[in-house]
Amino acid sequence: MKGQRNIIFGLIFALLVALFSISNVQNVEVNYIVGYFETPLVIVILSSVMLGALIVFFCRWLETC
Repeated sequence: MKGQRNIIFGLIFALLVALFSISNVQNVEVNYIVGYFETPLVIVILSSVMLGALIVFFCRWLETC
């Protein structure tokens, strides 16, 4: 039951992120220490969400080891 609940919450979260991302298609400037580049905001949002998910995954994975 817990696994099904997590999958449902994950799908709802993914749908909300997709809807939010699609509505933000303008170009933004991303600044780094050594430079900058322009990219659509949707790319910045999705890459941030994926990076956060990877960090959570690896933290949980290390917790079980």
